[in-house]
Amino acid sequence: MLDLDLWQEIMSTIRKNKLRTFLTGFSVAWGIFMLVILLGSGNGLSKGVMHNFSDASNSVWLWGGTTSKAYNGLNAGRNIRFTNEDVSMVNNGFDNLENLSARYNIWGTIVNYKNNYGEFDLQAIHPGHQVTEAIKCTSGRLLNEIDIKESRKVVVVGRLVKERIFKDEEPVGKYIKVRGIPFLVVGFLTIFTRVKPPGFMFR
Repeated sequence: MLDLDLWQEIMSTIRKNKLRTFLTGFSVAWGIFMLVILLGSGNGLSKGVMHNFSDASNSVWLWGGTTSKAYNGLNAGRNIRFTNEDVSMVNNGFDNLENLSARYNIWGTIVNYKNNYGEFDLQAIHPGHQVTEAIKCTSGRLLNEIDIKESRKVVVVGRLVKERIFKDEEPVGKYIKVRGIPFLVVGFLTIFTRVKPPGFMFR
């Protein structure tokens, strides 16, 4: 029920304390504004983190590292390098592995197409790596098991490779030279993951 006397008293108090009323209203409005900003920022940050890690999978990465102790006549500090046999041994030793891949990085690789040259980073990978990193081709295809079994000289290139050495040409189906060795481009990527810049090539 509307109490006219109460409202008259409220309006009278407001008129007598204009500054205090204004500051109170401003404080409430500012608090609501900051709450909206903080909620929006938190939501945006959460979505940003989820987007950046959208390609992350339930995976474990292993690096060889170096030995800390001498063993069987071999000195400490030796670099441990995994081989394809190690990959096969791990794959055969665990029944619950959904995917297994190895990779080898080669930094600063000279690549050319016709008279166009560039320096890019190269990754030698197994087909399973594309599952682990959620990599998708824009055109062409990704590497497959037949490429590995037949030791095909094929590569998948990124946006910077296309821009610098192919210019306006479609890279898929063309041959490039990697350190002077011809490789067939079978795939092209424009969207890369958080750990794969657009200058990477896969083989």
